[in-house]
Amino acid sequence: MNKKLVLIGVIFALFVVGMTSFVFGTSKAEADKSIEVVVHNGDTLWNIADKYHTQAGTSVQETLFYIQQANHLKSAVIHPGDKLLIPLK
Repeated sequence: MNKKLVLIGVIFALFVVGMTSFVFGTSKAEADKSIEVVVHNGDTLWNIADKYHTQAGTSVQETLFYIQQANHLKSAVIHPGDKLLIPLK
């Protein structure tokens, strides 16, 4: 087998492994970026999303959606004392 072909194969394999690590490593790191907030009297999911959407780097509506997803909420109903994860970028 040609040494040049083997070298190209090794470089390609290293590239694929490196890109895979980069893609999956970035996804996990981004998923880990969140803060926890405690719901207080008078809080609504919309108000909380409005407060943190800039930090999340998304619109209020998107932040609301991501909060619901991260906390497995089937509705926007929250109660004082609830702890919510707020996903951030």
